[in-house]
Amino acid sequence: QQAAAHTAPGSSAWCAAQFWLGTAAFYSEADLATPLGHFTAIVDATADQPPSRALAEGLAGRSVTLANMGRQAEAAADGQRALAMAREIGYPAGEALALHHLIVAAIIGDDMDTAVRMARDAQQVKGDIPGWLIRMCAGQLTMTLAEAGDLAAARRIGTQALALARDAGDLHNQVKLLTRIAVIDLKAGQPRDAATAMHQALQIAARTGGNGFDIDFTLDWCGHLCSAGGRHAEALTLWAAYTAALQLEGSADPGLSARHRSKPMSAARQVLGPDQARAAG
Repeated sequence: QQAAAHTAPGSSAWCAAQFWLGTAAFYSEADLATPLGHFTAIVDATADQPPSRALAEGLAGRSVTLANMGRQAEAAADGQRALAMAREIGYPAGEALALHHLIVAAIIGDDMDTAVRMARDAQQVKGDIPGWLIRMCAGQLTMTLAEAGDLAAARRIGTQALALARDAGDLHNQVKLLTRIAVIDLKAGQPRDAATAMHQALQIAARTGGNGFDIDFTLDWCGHLCSAGGRHAEALTLWAAYTAALQLEGSADPGLSARHRSKPMSAARQVLGPDQARAAG
């Protein structure tokens, strides 16, 4: 009877299992409906209970999943509920998690002012926060600062976070941080350095199996890397692969990413002409 109580829907053990099943599915499944189902199960099972860590985590997980599905209004509402609840019950890890996921939603919605503000807020959260979450939030701050044009600060924070990820053997965040450092190098007009960082990121992702979101991100920026080197056909091929991957996953194309690609894609098509551009795609 005790075992049944611990594993009953809404129990802490059951909610923890649903959260990690949802997190694993989010990073490994092609279909975002699977993680959405796990996180929604937590929310539904605990909605009538007092505010809790489990409900805050379920709302945060559902928020980032909805954001990647392009359902921005729902994502923001869940993220804000998770953030308010984590602060109400004094759960700093939940607060950092909610902020991280709200940053993702803001980036996908092309609201960089909000993303930068929340990324800085996430760095100020104090308390018992797992190392992987600290490194993940540092990666988001790196990205948002780079997009805001503060490349020096972005490089400093990204390099520090990468060293922490390497010390911890955190391969997932190494891939994310190396890719973000490659983006900084590209924005700084250093394509050789960008290629080195991107190569390292892809080597780690290939060795570990990576995850869909990491590979999608590197596909997109490898396209930019090819474009910067005048390899227009390769750039269009990579961007076509990126688009196909998003469609397969049911993921939204972040407005920021689409805006970044617009000009180099047009230039590539103009250089190649319609027939070669179509073949490259």
